[in-house]
Amino acid sequence: MNVERPVRDWTVLVVNHSHTDIGFTAEQNIIKAHHVNYIRQVLKILSQEEAVGIEDGYEWNCETFRSVEEFLNKASLEEINNLYISQFFREIGFSTPGKRILYTMTNQNLGTILVGLLD
Repeated sequence: MNVERPVRDWTVLVVNHSHTDIGFTAEQNIIKAHHVNYIRQVLKILSQEEAVGIEDGYEWNCETFRSVEEFLNKASLEEINNLYISQFFREIGFSTPGKRILYTMTNQNLGTILVGLLD
């Protein structure tokens, strides 16, 4: 006997996550490099979405400001500008202490960053 099974309409929600546990899973310099790379990958994904017109797409939240601070130390001026823009449009989120620090940095440095990009 051939029994038809009901078709289920599934919605699968995928949440991307990275855990900041510096020094536990690998040496600190390796973990720091991974987290800088995560932010670079996010910026690339957001740029690709923008190129094809995807709105309300990918979002990322930085669990600690340590990874953002490390990124800012290693990033080009263009990458830093893209990070500020992505955070402004809420595509990249920061923990509360990170928000305060980033907003302070933005108010003090954004003009310098933008001028650097135009040079």
